[in-house]
Amino acid sequence: MEKTLYIHIGSPKTGTTAIQGFLKNNGKPLRHAGVNYMSAGRINIAHNGIAGSFRKGEGAEVCGEIATEVEESRFPVHIISSEMFFRPAVARVMGRDLFGGLPEWLRRRTKIIVYLRRQDRYLEALYKQLVKNARIPTGAMAFFERKLESLAYAYSLDPYASRFGAENIILRPFERQHFRNGDVIEDFVDQIGVDLKGNLSRPDTSTNKTFSLEMSEVLGMLAAETSLNTRDLIRALIALEPADVVRSNDVYNLDTRRKIVAHHAERNEVLRRTYCPQLDQLFDETDLADGNRDAPVDHATNWRAAVQAAAQAIAHVEGKE
Repeated sequence: MEKTLYIHIGSPKTGTTAIQGFLKNNGKPLRHAGVNYMSAGRINIAHNGIAGSFRKGEGAEVCGEIATEVEESRFPVHIISSEMFFRPAVARVMGRDLFGGLPEWLRRRTKIIVYLRRQDRYLEALYKQLVKNARIPTGAMAFFERKLESLAYAYSLDPYASRFGAENIILRPFERQHFRNGDVIEDFVDQIGVDLKGNLSRPDTSTNKTFSLEMSEVLGMLAAETSLNTRDLIRALIALEPADVVRSNDVYNLDTRRKIVAHHAERNEVLRRTYCPQLDQLFDETDLADGNRDAPVDHATNWRAAVQAAAQAIAHVEGKE
């Protein structure tokens, strides 16, 4: 039996957790279809421990565990998944040591799967995530200036392509028009060539809300300046569903989004030609076309809504204690 190892490397903010939850929670139907979500190196839903092992110089042991599980299994498809594999520093180590540590027969049957957001959309999602957890100070433009160059995705892909071959990189733009039924999980299943049938458990995405810029920054301030548990506040916000604090595409204006995309245009074209030449362009840019305008923003109203929602969430949490 010919076996294939798929290494899903993210990237972050592209439905990675949903894919991992799906793979973990559907072990029986997946195995029935010939798919093994590997145990080697997996903690709960993801294989984040593998990245740490490679960075500590313990890659040979991990490669041995991976090879043994694949070899002794009766399944043709094997999957490892961690968005940590997308980090350039991790990619450099893993691309080299994973290729060197796997047996030759498995190296030839290894494919890398990656989903990519357009850089401006990824930057917005990353800013909101980091700022609401108080991991960075507020200041979206300073964050843009600091992170612009690091959004060149070749830094994460080249270390794998140089070892496993560009033909074994499966690059998917994270855009719903490319997915079957607009669903990234269904697209992932398509990419590994599996026909899944029957009742399958789907992850609960109702709690995966994208908060507004102002709400994200208020949460970050509360996390940094108070003893409040902002995870509890986020759960309360989701339960209460306050108005005007769930919003996307509100961090960077049209000019800044255009600047980010233009900065990476040539490198994105190289990625398209290398990994997905069937596409006319790597990312849809129709929203950046001339004639589009930013909608007027009432910052005072947005901040008032965020502060009011935070107060409601605090009262809700404290009322439960």
